[in-house]
Amino acid sequence: MTTGTAAFAAGGTFEAVGFSAVAGTAHFTAGAIGTTTGTSTQGGAAGFGAGVVFSAAGFTAVGGVVLATAGAAFSAVGDAQPTTGTAAFASGAAFSAEAAAPISGTALFTAAGVFSAVQNVAYFSGGAEFSASGFTQVQSTARGRWLFLHTSPPSQIYATDEIRTRLSAALPAHMCQFDITPTRAQLGARNDSFALTLTGAGSRLRARLVAQLPFGVRVDVMDGATVSRSGVTSAQTFGSAISIDCEADGWAKLLPHRTNADIARFRTVEVLPWRYGRSVPGKCVRLDASGRTWLWADHASDRIRSVKIDGQDFDGFEWRNDASGYGSPVTLILTDGVDDGVTMTAVGDGALDDTGGHLITNPADMLYSLCYRAGVELDRGHVAEFRAECLERSIEVSGTIGAMSLQQSMVLISESIYAVFSRELRGTMRLLPRAGTAKTIAPRYTASAGSSRSSIATRLRVRYALEDNAPLATLEASAPAVELMRGSVLAETTLPLVRDGRTAADVAKRMLQDMARPAYSVPIDRQRSRIVPGDIVSVNLPAYGLAGHAVVTHSEIAEDGSAPLALLRVASLPDIALSALSDAYEPEQYASATVSTQSDDRRIQLRDDSGAPIVGASCTLNGSITRTTDSAGVVFFPASVMPPGEHVIDVRAEGMEPLQMRVTV
Repeated sequence: MTTGTAAFAAGGTFEAVGFSAVAGTAHFTAGAIGTTTGTSTQGGAAGFGAGVVFSAAGFTAVGGVVLATAGAAFSAVGDAQPTTGTAAFASGAAFSAEAAAPISGTALFTAAGVFSAVQNVAYFSGGAEFSASGFTQVQSTARGRWLFLHTSPPSQIYATDEIRTRLSAALPAHMCQFDITPTRAQLGARNDSFALTLTGAGSRLRARLVAQLPFGVRVDVMDGATVSRSGVTSAQTFGSAISIDCEADGWAKLLPHRTNADIARFRTVEVLPWRYGRSVPGKCVRLDASGRTWLWADHASDRIRSVKIDGQDFDGFEWRNDASGYGSPVTLILTDGVDDGVTMTAVGDGALDDTGGHLITNPADMLYSLCYRAGVELDRGHVAEFRAECLERSIEVSGTIGAMSLQQSMVLISESIYAVFSRELRGTMRLLPRAGTAKTIAPRYTASAGSSRSSIATRLRVRYALEDNAPLATLEASAPAVELMRGSVLAETTLPLVRDGRTAADVAKRMLQDMARPAYSVPIDRQRSRIVPGDIVSVNLPAYGLAGHAVVTHSEIAEDGSAPLALLRVASLPDIALSALSDAYEPEQYASATVSTQSDDRRIQLRDDSGAPIVGASCTLNGSITRTTDSAGVVFFPASVMPPGEHVIDVRAEGMEPLQMRVTV
């Protein structure tokens, strides 16, 4: 009688049937390896009649330990002895046993690399794969695991004959052992990657890999017919084994910008820019010697607001979106001709959404547009939550995307709006601090945490509205309560794709709310579930009194689980005040805004430079509620949405440029 839990069914050698486990009795069913010609019962033990594999002279009881000798396979003589002592199973014709390895509590199985160490109770899944509660990694002979390399011709790599039968007979197939590391994933600029090691590759495969891998070859890790992981080769070493480094495809490639040479109009080759958002300043590309035709963007745009030549305002222009002769829509500026050698710059509203036709200002729409242009598949529905987050906070992006990789453009967006960017995260990007449902991590998986003083700040200076890489506006935020206790610690940042003060203020507030709190890096032991960078986890270190929601910053991801590293910020979100603004951030046309309280409303009166009331102005409070000033230039907002503190009001009036005002209650 077996005191563990196991159920075996015959397959190529033997397979586990589901998770059926009958304590006290090991059930064996016959298949390709052995057949039962009858059931012989001796002393209550199941006997095995003679078959292809099982014979009646294989088991010898020694001191309560059943030893199976390597031979035909199994047989049973007399009563089956309880296996409570030691046993180990090693690969052979079927099984052989040694009396040296303990089985009580831990069973050690090896069979052509299929079995891994099983801690406590072994759980057996169907097929030839045995996984363990201890998360031991399954290597090249896991259930259905094989490699598809997009060489020319394609290379199918497998490790067992059982896998070979599942591959395409029309393509080259090569048998060799391989190991796969977990995918190393993290937030930000570093691409996700994993590594392969091929052992025992044949001469034809070696020759093909040596010739083609340096050019970058796509590698698909297959689990049956499903691609479980994919990457492009980035480095390789050829020795007694072949080591191959792979990184996520698409993200590291340069964006597919055209140049003026592609439209056959150039003197000096220049990249044709993509522009997104409102009021984007940018240099124009000259398309002819006469200076009559200039290109502002390599796509259709919403409008051109203004043009300058050598820094001087220029009114003698027209603009249009034109596709004729260029192969795809472009935004052109037309003049009667300008002198050679001059520089033309223009301010305009950029790219339009391909589906809705609206101006792209939401970071999620910009993200989707760039992925689409780069050929990275991304479902628009995947960015819906991120889009809603940005819409709720009225966050807009504005700027130029020049020669860079898709990955660099994603980092540019995330750094501009304070968001996490993760290639593994559904939707790719989410605002910080993260909100949402957290996966709970049991305390036994979080034994330690580390922190650094360098991550703390109580004051933040934010630069934005860049032109020629120089900021035109600056704001400064502080956490007064934290600063009072801990002193002033200044950090600085630049928001390359932010031009409006409302977005800059929102980013500064959220960023400093995180930076003013202690941050702890928490390693998490391997989990069965797939936890990726950008996910939220709930961690608890009782010994140190640390607990709360943390954002995963790194993770090693394999088919059988993940080992994440999370950043835990403790203490509640502090109040943030905008303590200093540059002149470029202050309203210029509206000289004053007077705030008072009447009953349950805030009364705000707007006056221009002459002191006259601004009549009929559309006023949007904090990007959410819009009201219109009356004949006295007065607008009312409910006090419930305008509590004590600082607020942003977007003001639009006929004949005036849209501006933003900051008022304090």
